[in-house]
Amino acid sequence: MDPDLRRISALSNYATPSTSQNPKKSTPSGWPGKKPKTSPPKRESRVIHDIKGKIFLIVDRAGYHTSKETREWVKKHENRIELFFLPPYSPDLNPDEWVWKNVKHDHIAHIVPQRPGHLFEIAERALRLLRAAPAKVRSFFADPKLAYIRRVYA
Repeated sequence: MDPDLRRISALSNYATPSTSQNPKKSTPSGWPGKKPKTSPPKRESRVIHDIKGKIFLIVDRAGYHTSKETREWVKKHENRIELFFLPPYSPDLNPDEWVWKNVKHDHIAHIVPQRPGHLFEIAERALRLLRAAPAKVRSFFADPKLAYIRRVYA
């Protein structure tokens, strides 16, 4: 796998909220306002531990990216990580939107969940299939509006 894609893929593991192990009873405990039953390992510390060199992370302006806790953590680790914020209301500049489009339109749109937790299972399966298809993920970056990312790797 291409080293840049490996780095992006590794970061995606840390960027998603955690959920309990049982999808039938799961709630997204990683989202603001939700308290997990047990304290999950700090994704932030894992990302700087697992990835060598300085990390330049492009994020949207979601509350958890702009929170006081996040700002303090980034300041404390400024030699290892730097955040770049997308402009407000610019989903067309966010490559994550291509991931969610793929999951929603190609996997979830035509399925009616049959039981509690079924929608979670479908979404998780879609994300696993996407993770196993690096060429498809690379194709998301072909959008002309994402040229700012391609220039970094040119």
